[in-house]
Amino acid sequence: MKKMIFLALLGLLAGWTTSCVDDESSMGNADAGTIVIEGMDEEATLEVNSYVGTNLKDVVSPKVTSDYPEEDLEYAWYLFEADGSEGYYKDFPIASGLEPDYEINLPTGLYTVVFEVTCRSNGYVKLAITRLSAATSFARGYYILKETPDGQTEVDVYSESALQSDLMTGMTGAPLLGKPRNLVMFYDGEFINPDTNEPDGGNLVHVMTEDNVYKGFRAEDLCEVFNNDNLFYEGPMPADEAPATFLRTWVYCGYISNTGVRYAELGMQLSGPANTGKMGFSEGDGGSRFVVAADGHMGYVYWSPTAHKLIRLSYNLDDASPVEFLDANDQVVPDAYPSDLECLSAGTNYLAGSLTSYFLCEQPATGDRCLFLLSSSSKIDRIVKLDPSLHLAKATSFSANGWTAAYIYCVDGGKVYAYGLNDGKERELSLPGIPGGEEVVFVSNQYLNFEGLADDSYAFDDLIVGTQVGDTYKLYIYGEDQTSTGVPVAEPGDVVTGTGRVKCVRYMAPVNLDGFMMMMMMNPYPMSD
Repeated sequence: MKKMIFLALLGLLAGWTTSCVDDESSMGNADAGTIVIEGMDEEATLEVNSYVGTNLKDVVSPKVTSDYPEEDLEYAWYLFEADGSEGYYKDFPIASGLEPDYEINLPTGLYTVVFEVTCRSNGYVKLAITRLSAATSFARGYYILKETPDGQTEVDVYSESALQSDLMTGMTGAPLLGKPRNLVMFYDGEFINPDTNEPDGGNLVHVMTEDNVYKGFRAEDLCEVFNNDNLFYEGPMPADEAPATFLRTWVYCGYISNTGVRYAELGMQLSGPANTGKMGFSEGDGGSRFVVAADGHMGYVYWSPTAHKLIRLSYNLDDASPVEFLDANDQVVPDAYPSDLECLSAGTNYLAGSLTSYFLCEQPATGDRCLFLLSSSSKIDRIVKLDPSLHLAKATSFSANGWTAAYIYCVDGGKVYAYGLNDGKERELSLPGIPGGEEVVFVSNQYLNFEGLADDSYAFDDLIVGTQVGDTYKLYIYGEDQTSTGVPVAEPGDVVTGTGRVKCVRYMAPVNLDGFMMMMMMNPYPMSD
């Protein structure tokens, strides 16, 4: 329902109940009594998975104390969408009694739960409310892109302390052919709903392999809505098309591959009907999975393996140009990009002075590595040639710390190091809770920092360290309670165990992003490692 119903409830809590008790002209002191409800937090949001047998009484258990006789009290429960159609809360009853016997089988969304206690003898009513965030087991959680023992692509999802393994086999009948290339969480995309054959909107999960196999799934239920055959208006994807990543602005969704950039308008962001989400014709230089948001979301920068340069992409996704390194006289430095550079990692940090994005590149012939550092999409601020003795110059896994420290994390020789973006120095991180017999092979900093873009109850910041023993992976998740300024200080809050080798980890939250605000804000989640 519209927010007015929630505000009305707040008014009831603050005004209606007190008027019934304290207004002597309407009741008199002889009938006045007290009802106190504990255990329901108006500011909290309860997170539950739908369609898995969870009952509301298992997550909400209020305590009622009163000087009215128990037989004089009546209990009722109501539930409605927090931002749905208009109405009065009593139009949405779900249960009676002190314990709400109500199985949670709700579409992904945010709901308001109302607990009502009524004194039968005098009509006095006391209310308590809380929020309920319902999601399917696919709509919220960590998605884990991994390589199977025989070199194919699979995806696991970790949600509510449970791991669902090998989703591609479950959804398509087999792993996707080829080693994993990229995994992208896309908020508020548009597609043809296979249930209605009409354009629709929702969060999407995009999976790409090194054999150029592509699948796009609706996050709500992992229903396949895109693939190599239906993503483009012009027809099936050519065999040599290498899907790399997806991105969005306020009114456009974008797609980058080795052939360039394609985009489609998001009709729902313009308060119109949804579009199909199909991509138009390709423009500009070919790209890769390494992309960062720059200048808020007024532009993007991506690494082009065809041009061997950084490419600036405009907010409208229809204008691309090289990002150059300029000398003191604002002249282009011609040898800034050796012709054989390859990109290994990209990320964004918001603490290294101004907004700073980095691209870590390597010359395969020499093994030399350098960092391209940018504070905007218009030019390269610095190029740092890495000392070969640095662990970042030899590492095999990388990730930017986004919000808690000016670090690039890397894994070298089974250990995790933090490279300081401000001083160029490294420190080895201690890893509480990881046994010595497990080889550390993976690191990632995953976060959501919506800053007004969506419900901030989903905000988090986790450092994830992965180990490998044979075909078994483990992900050690150090949450904000287990880290300090980007460094683990306590044992991990969660440990995930599965089979295969982890390529990357991404988090999906069941929210709708405010596209207009997103245009002016920093990137709320990491796009590439």
